[in-house]
Amino acid sequence: MPESDRQYTEQRSQMKVGQLVRILHSVENICELTEKDGSTVHLLKEMCSSLQEYKHLNANDFISALKEALSKHALGQKKAKERERIEELDIRNMPLDVLKTLLRQKHLTKKQLLDIGQIRFGIPKGANKKMPKEQLQSLLESTIANIETLDTIGQKASE
Repeated sequence: MPESDRQYTEQRSQMKVGQLVRILHSVENICELTEKDGSTVHLLKEMCSSLQEYKHLNANDFISALKEALSKHALGQKKAKERERIEELDIRNMPLDVLKTLLRQKHLTKKQLLDIGQIRFGIPKGANKKMPKEQLQSLLESTIANIETLDTIGQKASE
């Protein structure tokens, strides 16, 4: 590690978040004098307010905790978006031919296939989590074929 990086890391380990809050307040005061719309000032005030409860932490601990929290948040956002895509499609009421077309698309993740199986057919996720994606896709296609066969039998029987 270069000498300048080592010095920076040592300084940061001694710095407290409270010092950062004071610096942000100073920047806030400067922005109040120079900014016309006040958006930066408002943002700085929110940041200072949010950081107040962490002012006792040293900067290294705070940055590590912040990185970890943001990483978990990003992962949670990604998972939520995957769930939303499947839920938005109204799998439960989708015609079987449309569902078959959806299943043939290669961009669906294993998690999405598990969600489709659970939402539409009541197939438990836990029992199939270790199944390869292609096998899971085949299971769902077979399930659709079986339902179509039962529908055909029901139609013939009612004639």
